[in-house]
Amino acid sequence: MAPIFPGHRPSRHPITRNMKHDESLPDEAVTPEYIMEHMWLVGSSQTVADKIRALYESAGGFGVLLGMVVDQKGDDKRWKHSMRLMQEEVMPLLADLEF
Repeated sequence: MAPIFPGHRPSRHPITRNMKHDESLPDEAVTPEYIMEHMWLVGSSQTVADKIRALYESAGGFGVLLGMVVDQKGDDKRWKHSMRLMQEEVMPLLADLEF
């Protein structure tokens, strides 16, 4: 199992419990792959739109969608590409939602 971040030990780190969609899940199951599936908005444009829609519906709507990146390290090209895909491919799939 790959660590989520340097020094992370799933069974000992308190943040792990906040990453579970089901409290009965063992801490060791909280892997980067698990987080990609259950927490992060990553994937194809359709997958990201589906995840945003599910979040919107479970929250009862929201007024803004905030995107964060913490590991860009000067790679503006990939960040701009992601934002272009969000604008041109993902957001049109969510045009019926009220942000």
